[in-house]
Amino acid sequence: MFKKATLLLFATLLMLGCSPDATNSLENSSIDLTQLINPDSVKALAKYDTGERGIYRGIFVGNDMSHHGVLTINNENDGNFNAVLVTTNNVKLGFIGRPSLTNSIISKVVFEGDANTRFTLTFADSEHPIIEEAFIMGKPATAKVLKETSENRVMVSLGTYVDDSNPSFNGTWDFLSTETETIIVPTGLPFPATVPITVNIISELVLVTAGGGMFTDTVMENFTAGSFCPDTFPTGSQRPFFSGEQTIGGVFNINEFAAGNQTSPLNGTDANWTFLYSFANGSAYYDTNCNVLTAGTWSWNGRTGSILLD
Repeated sequence: MFKKATLLLFATLLMLGCSPDATNSLENSSIDLTQLINPDSVKALAKYDTGERGIYRGIFVGNDMSHHGVLTINNENDGNFNAVLVTTNNVKLGFIGRPSLTNSIISKVVFEGDANTRFTLTFADSEHPIIEEAFIMGKPATAKVLKETSENRVMVSLGTYVDDSNPSFNGTWDFLSTETETIIVPTGLPFPATVPITVNIISELVLVTAGGGMFTDTVMENFTAGSFCPDTFPTGSQRPFFSGEQTIGGVFNINEFAAGNQTSPLNGTDANWTFLYSFANGSAYYDTNCNVLTAGTWSWNGRTGSILLD
């Protein structure tokens, strides 16, 4: 069984082609993480399902592409202001928040961590949190978070993209999900032939370019796998999804993605992308007809390239 996911490279006009600095090492936080929220177990309280208090989760990227991770913010969910960033190489940074008041109302929260790493959280409203003045190791960064509720946790999948002909044209490609759905997938075995699994419906695609440009797409198109996929992919029209790491029936370890034939507008030009990936089938990437590829694919404005999971 496998799920396929497509990460299309939303290439931007603004590419600086920065590469990670070999001396730019990041160490685990000296802040006591046991006194902060645990990103794996924290639960948003129902009384804060509306309003600005609660839990926020999303992505945090150094504009030079040297650091990339999942940011979880506790905005007074338990009465405290703190946050934890977990990078792709499993470095964990803690942040302590300092709220600022305007007319006795919290107008922003400045979160500060080690290594000159910080960000400011403000709000257009509770559904549209804004992160400004983000830095990691003193260098500019870009971040995007969504609000969690007691019923819907924000799930994050991290990836990267690159122009196959111009490696300096690159960035991060991430999926955010605020909704789950149970689907039936084939196993490729006589018994059980199919199994139900709960997957994360892709709510938003977030692209950050080298240099810090950010583009998002919140409209995913349903797609149908090709005629060569009946034994490996759910049949019929599918909403783009990713499973996250799961074990099915105590036997199958999966981390599956399915997002084929997608179109995302970028600077007035559509980007076309497909990313289908199956950990269960040997960490394989596919096109929509289940032909094996080395990566997801994207095309935009005369450019083509690859998308890989972190």
